[in-house]
Amino acid sequence: MGVPTILLLCFHTLLTCTIASDTLSVNQTIRDGQTIVSTEETFELGFFSPSNTSQNRYLGIWYKNIATCTVIWVANRETPISNKSGELTLNHEGLLVLHDSTNNQMIWSSSTSKETGKMVAQLLDNSNFIVFDREQGPENYIWQSFDHIGNTYMPEMKFGRDLKRGIVTNFTSWKSDDDPSPGPYMIYMNYDGYPQTLENNTDKILYRLGSWNGIAYTGRTNNRPFPMITDWFYMDEFMTWATYKLNNNSVLSRLTLSAEGMMGLWNWNNRTQQWILYTLLTTDSCERYALCGVYGFCNIAESPNCGCLRGFTPKRPDQWEIADWTSGCQREIPLDCSVVEGFRKKECNCTAYATLDIKLGIGCMLWYNELIDMRILPDNGQDIYIRMSAAELGRSDLVVPKDGLDIPLFNLSTLTLATDNFSFNKKLGEGGFGPVYKGTLEDGREIAVKRLSVVSTQGVEEFKNEVIFISKLQHRNLVNVLGYCVEGTEKLLVYEFMPNSSLDLLFLFFFIEETKTRTLNWSQRFRIINGIARGLLYLHQDSLLRIIHRDLKAANILLDHEMNPKISDFGLARSFGGNEIEINTRRVVGT
Repeated sequence: MGVPTILLLCFHTLLTCTIASDTLSVNQTIRDGQTIVSTEETFELGFFSPSNTSQNRYLGIWYKNIATCTVIWVANRETPISNKSGELTLNHEGLLVLHDSTNNQMIWSSSTSKETGKMVAQLLDNSNFIVFDREQGPENYIWQSFDHIGNTYMPEMKFGRDLKRGIVTNFTSWKSDDDPSPGPYMIYMNYDGYPQTLENNTDKILYRLGSWNGIAYTGRTNNRPFPMITDWFYMDEFMTWATYKLNNNSVLSRLTLSAEGMMGLWNWNNRTQQWILYTLLTTDSCERYALCGVYGFCNIAESPNCGCLRGFTPKRPDQWEIADWTSGCQREIPLDCSVVEGFRKKECNCTAYATLDIKLGIGCMLWYNELIDMRILPDNGQDIYIRMSAAELGRSDLVVPKDGLDIPLFNLSTLTLATDNFSFNKKLGEGGFGPVYKGTLEDGREIAVKRLSVVSTQGVEEFKNEVIFISKLQHRNLVNVLGYCVEGTEKLLVYEFMPNSSLDLLFLFFFIEETKTRTLNWSQRFRIINGIARGLLYLHQDSLLRIIHRDLKAANILLDHEMNPKISDFGLARSFGGNEIEINTRRVVGT
């Protein structure tokens, strides 16, 4: 799908008359051809036509001092005026009334009134058009345009609901670029359980942007916070809303739902005098709602994209063979509700749980009945814990053998304490196996803890592989594994902490840092290259087990405090006999 062009041009009278104020007083009238402008002349309110071929006139708000007149709010979306006879008046009750002066027919009005003669309407510099009593001030407004979102989500708009005021806000697309009446696409907040944001095409769910987890919205592919904006989410007994603020108020930025149903963040470029698409909120096929059915997950890095969670198989293998995954997956071993087992013992329909707020590490979100619309993210994902049958948890292929291993076995409580309960602030990164956390043991040693992700299809095999191999390998250029942990469904590896991170991040610093303070001299470069070569020589020739790493890359070369390289991540490694020169595998691995 191509990137939609979202340029909502407004055509208003060439000779406009601007009222010398950002306000509209009681019984004052704005006629077609007149406008009011916000204090800093950022936004303008008046009458416009959406294209040069349309004769329909609308009352709207647009950016004032940019070359492309971009409409961000429309009052009479469904009731255009067929000529330039529109007039907007504020009456003594505080109602904004738009009428056709040729027949005095009311076209549109605001919804809230108050009996007083001191009402005023004001266009603010954040694009909000409000009505308030002069004596009580603008913070006590009785009506605001921000409560009536169209296709554009502006900074400081609150998206959600207010039960006390009876306000529910949704986004709806325009029907087309020259017709601002509501189109088929809607972005809204669903309140069945914990609030989450969805996009519909008429009555069909297209995308799930997800719920707020303290950092970002869980359904977004790139769920890292955008550096130019700060997201906010608030919920109490009466209100639930989301908003965002610009970190640099000099930037003109807007989120717009296009007539094609694509939600994009756009920024104005003063140099080129045009809107630049910063990001689309939906970017790949895995964004499609419920693509892989119940208990299925989508992984954009795999082909085919859909797979079943560990312990589940396709319901309709014949359909999966033709890339129709909507039938989903079913348990290999059903839950037995007659047996007391596992998490939420008395509630058999409780199928999973996750941390509600990963930033603070608090709260618990529960899922009931079947799980749907899951995906594996390359980084910054969130762990979800699936309820399994006790028989499933006892399967031999999920158990790591403990006999003959020469590395310590840690208690889960020790690692939980060391990582502040696997706090988001301790998170170092994430790979296909799951997240890695920094921790500190009671004796002061700094560690890195690799935690197996529940939804990883390859994680158990990789975990077993790494525990077995690393317990038998010792070399100064291989990462040192301090121990491991197996408790219930939890499987963790404990490494020595590498303060200089990985080689790929070192390369990244070279490209993004203005000051090359981390540039390596030739001696350091040679030592890193030589250390990697020595580590590979040990694996290939000198160790008791001849090892092929199969996933050697810059991200798997860690650097200690003296910049000595350490080869890590042996989950995909294979061993072969001393007289063998090649091995075969059916498994495509690595990057």
